[in-house]
Amino acid sequence: MRFKHSVLLNMRSVMLPKARLLSTKALSIVLFISIIFLSNSTISQCDEILMDDIKLADEDINGDKVRVFLIAKNQATISAEISGRIISLPFVMGETFNKGDILVELDSELAVAARDKAEKELEASTLNLEAIRDLRSREDATLVELINAERDEAIAKAGLILAKKNLSMCKIAAPYAGRIVKVERNEHELASSGDPLLSIIDDNTLLAHFLLPISKFPSTTIGTEITITIPLIDNVIKAKISQISATLDAASGTFEVAADIDNSDKLLRAGMSGWFTPSEIKED
Repeated sequence: MRFKHSVLLNMRSVMLPKARLLSTKALSIVLFISIIFLSNSTISQCDEILMDDIKLADEDINGDKVRVFLIAKNQATISAEISGRIISLPFVMGETFNKGDILVELDSELAVAARDKAEKELEASTLNLEAIRDLRSREDATLVELINAERDEAIAKAGLILAKKNLSMCKIAAPYAGRIVKVERNEHELASSGDPLLSIIDDNTLLAHFLLPISKFPSTTIGTEITITIPLIDNVIKAKISQISATLDAASGTFEVAADIDNSDKLLRAGMSGWFTPSEIKED
C-alpha cells in the first residue's frame, strides 16, 4: 500500500507540471491565433487604404492618368540668428508678405549699445594710430608701438563690423514674397540663436510633382506644356515641365517629373492634388 501510494504521488508530481505546461501551451496557441487574426484584420485595413494608390500606379503604367501633387517652389524655416526677446511678429498664419518686409523683430537695445561702443573704440584707436605715426616720423615712437597701434585699429574695425552685423540680425526681412505657413513663437518670448521662429513659402510659383512611365522618358523635355485638373477648385491649369529626374526607377517603371505653375492669382495652395494625362506627351 505504501508503495502504491508513493507511486501515485510520484505520478501526480509528474503530471501536474505537464498539465501546467499543456495549459501554458494552449494559452500561447490561443494568443498566437488572436494575434494572427488581428494582424490579418490590420493588413486588410491597410490594403483598403492603399487600394487607391495601387490603382493610381496601374493607371500610371497604362498611361491613363497620373496623380499630381502641388508644393511650394521655395520654402524655408526662419530662425533666430542671435538671442533676444521677440518684440514683433507682425504676420500671422496664412497671411501674405512682400520681399523685404520685416517678419520678426528682436529687442535691439543691447545690440545698439554694442555698436556705439565699437564705434567709439574704433575712433580712439584711429586717433592713437595717427599720433603714433606722427611720433614715428620724428623717431619718438618705436616700430613696435606703431605695429601695436595698427593692430588695435584693425581689431576695432572688426569689432564694429561684428556689432553692426549683430544689430542687423535683430530684424529678419523676408527673402522673397510669399505666405506664412506657421508661427513657431510668440511675442515677448526669449528666442535663442538657432530657434525656429516662422515657416514660410513662396507660393507665387508652385511645383507639380508626378511620376511618368519610363516609356515617356525619351519624349519628355524641359518646357513642355501640360494641363492639370484640380478637382478641389474644379479648374484646369497650365504648367510647364521644369525638372526631370536624372534616374529611372526600374522597380516601378517610372521616373519623377516636376512642372512650374504660375500662381500669381493665388487660386492654388500648396498641398492640393490633381490629375494629368500622360498621353499629352507624344512619344517619339
